Amino acid sequence: MKRVEMRIYGMTCDDCVLTVKRGLKAVSGVLDAEVSLKDGKAVVKVDESKVNPEDLENAEVFRTTRYRGEVRKIE
Repeated sequence: MKRVEMRIYGMTCDDCVLTVKRGLKAVSGVLDAEVSLKDGKAVVKVDESKVNPEDLENAEVFRTTRYRGEVRKIE
């Protein structure tokens, strides 16, 4: 399991947070996702055998909405 920190751009409200969180959790190989409006970031736990952490930036939620995610740290 890897822990991926992402900077999330474009969020302005709690509904934005829920949309991003649901979108990240929908990615195959994502075990959990926590999204913070205040910090503008997400912490995503992934099974690296099923998903490349950098591929999270291209998740459907970022392709089909105004939000954008950028991987900052992988542990």
